[in-house]
Amino acid sequence: MQKNNILSEVVNTLLFSAIIFTFYSSFTAGEQQLRNQQIYQAWQVINTAHGQPGNGGRIQALEFLNSEPTRIPWFWVHWERENLSGLEAPNAYLVPSLTGEKFGIQLSKADMTKANLQGAYLSNANLREANLKHANLQETYLEYARLQGAELFKANLQRAFLEGAKLQGAFLGDANLQGAKLPGANLQSANLYGANLQGAVLAGANLQEAVLTGANLQGANLYGADLQGAYLPGANLQGVNLVADLQKAKYTDNSTSQETCKSKFEKYPCPTIFPDNFDPRAAGMELIK
Repeated sequence: MQKNNILSEVVNTLLFSAIIFTFYSSFTAGEQQLRNQQIYQAWQVINTAHGQPGNGGRIQALEFLNSEPTRIPWFWVHWERENLSGLEAPNAYLVPSLTGEKFGIQLSKADMTKANLQGAYLSNANLREANLKHANLQETYLEYARLQGAELFKANLQRAFLEGAKLQGAFLGDANLQGAKLPGANLQSANLYGANLQGAVLAGANLQEAVLTGANLQGANLYGADLQGAYLPGANLQGVNLVADLQKAKYTDNSTSQETCKSKFEKYPCPTIFPDNFDPRAAGMELIK
């Protein structure tokens, strides 16, 4: 009798487990199907609006694709954000209504590698830690955008509007910022190694401890900029208005060692090129030997 009871309990437990597993599998499959449908619909909105200058529902669609919502009823599990690389949204107006609760499209940590956002409006956008490598941001409106820690390697930012943008710690190595407007932008500790900043407007910008090694700053406007502790070895500053704070900024000249040059530029010599008659020592700069 006791054996029969034990056997019955085992059978009941197995049946209950099978029911739970079936329910879980069915629910999970249904949830995945719904998620896939929502993703498809979001991309449909984005693709349908391609070439349109307005919003076209793209703000909500992009924010949805970049979100990490909880998976009901497992609130501790989240869906992964979708990959937005190669996004095509030139000239799109991606600025939420000012009457809403938020201020700027929310795309932090988005992967938008090689995205085409040329001429798009992204003022006040939240793009913290976003991946924008090789992105086309030519003439894009990014005033007061939050780009802290963003990856902008080899991004095209020619003539982009970045007034007051927050770019602390952003990586802009080899980026093209020719003619970009960055007055009052915060580039503290940003990495601009080899960046093209010809003719860029950086008046009043914060470039404290920024890396500008090998950067081309010919004709840039640095009036009133803060370059304290900035790293300028091998940078080209010809024709630059250097009425700026350069205390403890680092530079190189023809006396800088071959070893130092090659470790940083793979070329020798590697002097920082200054405007005519400019005295870096008088400006409080420090020579790297």
